[in-house]
Amino acid sequence: MANRHHRAAALIQDATRDSRLLPPIPALQRVTSSGHQADGKDAAPPDNTFKLQESRSSHPTELSCEAKAALTLQCAFRRILARREKKRRLKEQQEYNELMDRLQREAFVALVKREQEEAERERKKEEEEKRKQREEQQRRKRMLEAAFEGDVEEMKAVLKEVADLDTKNGVGTDENGKVVRLQHHLNMVDCTDANGNTPLSEASGGGHPEAIRMLIENGGNPNSR
Repeated sequence: MANRHHRAAALIQDATRDSRLLPPIPALQRVTSSGHQADGKDAAPPDNTFKLQESRSSHPTELSCEAKAALTLQCAFRRILARREKKRRLKEQQEYNELMDRLQREAFVALVKREQEEAERERKKEEEEKRKQREEQQRRKRMLEAAFEGDVEEMKAVLKEVADLDTKNGVGTDENGKVVRLQHHLNMVDCTDANGNTPLSEASGGGHPEAIRMLIENGGNPNSR
């Protein structure tokens, strides 16, 4: 037993002596947050947080299947909305163009219709004037022929037609109306033909004193031919 203890003590001494001959092991150093190196006895256990953050920032996190599906649906829905909006605007533009075309056509048709109506009114007015002129010429012819033949009753009938025509045309019986009526009456009594002959001259030429007296009583000019 004593020999064993002696050998163990000798081995410990040899190991101690050999360890003294080895070069010293440098202490562990770490860089502090202030930029200084710390010795090994103050060093903290290695921190992997920075490495994890750097790894996460350099490699973006991939979307999950649910997120990808939601994003795909959202994009598809936006495309559908965009197509619907485009279709709506195109429809509105088409309706606007059709409305403008229709309004232009209606305006053109209305303009043509107004022009046609105006032309029709002018045509009727001209026809009415021509009709009145023909009737006036016929009355004058009847007046001259009746005077030449001495037909007093026919001359009175012609003068009555003139008065009735004034009434039909709205000529009143006031002072102004009387002036207009008298002018129309005298125009018929002293009417002329293409040669300038008047009813009084025709009655004189035909030798009808009663017709001459009737014409003078109705304002005939004795100095007429």
